[in-house]
Amino acid sequence: MKGMKMMVMDSCPLARMAMRQLFSTQGYKITGEQDNFMDLLKDCIRDVPHIILLEHLQQPLDPLVHISFIKEFEPKVKVLVFSASTSRYDVLQSQQNGIDGYLSKHASLEKLTEVTERVLAGERCFPSVARPTRMAQPDDSERLAMLTPKELSILRMIYAGCTNLTIASKLKITNKVASAYKISMMKKINASRLPELIDFARRNFVY
Repeated sequence: MKGMKMMVMDSCPLARMAMRQLFSTQGYKITGEQDNFMDLLKDCIRDVPHIILLEHLQQPLDPLVHISFIKEFEPKVKVLVFSASTSRYDVLQSQQNGIDGYLSKHASLEKLTEVTERVLAGERCFPSVARPTRMAQPDDSERLAMLTPKELSILRMIYAGCTNLTIASKLKITNKVASAYKISMMKKINASRLPELIDFARRNFVY
């Protein structure tokens, strides 16, 4: 895809470097690399790419929820999520929010190249998602759906080890409000202790 403009967003510098090297050798023009979603938004306004390759994990502002900001500004931009998460919830959320493709980082580089080209050609590329059995984590999808975008952002911070004070500072809210969010999430997922909330985030790749 010679000359196609691509932006790469991933919180990991090594991942961004690997993607840059891979796609540069294939003729793509890497017009931006970002470690956070807000910078991606700004750069897209400055120089609209043909495709965005992004990892949604470890972002205070969830790209899967807020990708509409980019799609509304420039509907022709293709978005491919290349993520360490294989969560059924994340795949379904991507489909529902207008993202063009979703690929696990467990896939080969050849597969990544193939899916990128298919997305640019207008295909929507998603893994098949089987419904979870009632034996393993029966209510996780339903409980995840109950959490608001703000709660998911806070849950990621909690998983990263942030205290209520740190969360309050980052989100410009009071310590009391940060604590209230935590209590609300624990009620929604039926957790009685903080370690249960953290384990919920871990097994559903909310980090």
